[in-house]
Amino acid sequence: MRTRTHQDDVAHGEVWARTGADSEWAPLRRVMLTLPDPRWSPPADWNAIQYLAPVAFGDLHRELSAYADLLAGCGVQIDVQQAPADGPHYNAVFARDQFLATYAGAVVARMASTCRRGEERLISARLTAQGHPVLRTISGGCFEAADALWVRPGRLLIGQGRRTDAEGARQVAAVARDLGAEATVVPVPSAVQHLLGIVQVVGPDLALLRKQHDPSGRIEAALTASAIRVVEVPEHPEIVCGQAMNLVTLDARTVVIPRDRPAMSQLLAAAGIEVHATVPAESLIRCGGGLACATGILLRDRAGAG
Repeated sequence: MRTRTHQDDVAHGEVWARTGADSEWAPLRRVMLTLPDPRWSPPADWNAIQYLAPVAFGDLHRELSAYADLLAGCGVQIDVQQAPADGPHYNAVFARDQFLATYAGAVVARMASTCRRGEERLISARLTAQGHPVLRTISGGCFEAADALWVRPGRLLIGQGRRTDAEGARQVAAVARDLGAEATVVPVPSAVQHLLGIVQVVGPDLALLRKQHDPSGRIEAALTASAIRVVEVPEHPEIVCGQAMNLVTLDARTVVIPRDRPAMSQLLAAAGIEVHATVPAESLIRCGGGLACATGILLRDRAGAG
């Protein structure tokens, strides 16, 4: 008779690939990136696929490949998902939205936008092929994983708004509670796609927050309740148009941001946050997202005990 728990199996990396996170800032070990096919044909209507401007897919492929090389140079293992050439899923490059990592497996999203329908099947197949357990697939309602942040070990913050509805939030909260974690649902205003576009938790006691998009104050209150100090990020053009806060945390207070963002670099330095590297992200930004959106978090070191 087996004596190990399922989570033990995942943690040991023998039956399953090691998977999970309990923070947004512990050392990053493994990610999923989706590379577009350079042969993709341009859509008839860029707005219909939620892109902000036309994109050369060869340029986007090179940009994401360079980002993958940078992460690999930082010791991060990369699971590359090649997007299919036929019937393109143009938004599949935003892997962060597709699943939430827990130490018991991945929670697969149910995308809110019609143009992203079917990404669930692609990411489920890829996770399984790479040995990552799928703990739950959201069924009914909508949930995109950029609306879920591990603000500290044992506490998940879930944003409800344009991309995650009440039923999706309820199902994700139930998963968190089954794993022994607290779950808090906060509102995400319609001007923002995801919770990740408002807040970045970059250390055990530090978060960046666009307070203008937290009119109820509930996001800041949830952070404060977790003993997290909030640094306000102003609505600077680098933030609003340049996705400068769409950053990736490699380790506590150590981040990667888009290239040529001097105002954001200055704000981060003043807050005691190291910019480890910068990378080109202009094609990705024309797609309507940034580095964090493109980075599916598969594994971070445990920040909590156990």
